[in-house]
Amino acid sequence: MQAGAQKVPDGFLCMEATADLDSIYRSRGLPDVLRRTLDGAFSWQRRNETTLERALNMPGLAAQWVAGLLAGGALAVVDGETIPLAEVMGKASKQDVKALLLPIENMYWGMSQVART
Repeated sequence: MQAGAQKVPDGFLCMEATADLDSIYRSRGLPDVLRRTLDGAFSWQRRNETTLERALNMPGLAAQWVAGLLAGGALAVVDGETIPLAEVMGKASKQDVKALLLPIENMYWGMSQVART
């Protein structure tokens, strides 16, 4: 699989910026905790209509999804270079992002929720 012009390193899940969130949601290898961030707040139709690029440009649209990517150490492919997604999110436009690489090997994912009574 290619991320732009780069070969995807072993142990990473590649998500193209033009991919809709539903195709990412259904992809093998996506950690369950990230899949769950798209379950409740996003209907099938909304996942189909929202691209990864749009979700990155409007982080409030999928706040838990973007937070999960940042916490998981996602890398962005920009102009053939791989840089941490956190650096990209500080910029006004994320349109130069061609793909995200998410480390999935030797990673332990979990979710915690706190409620007040």
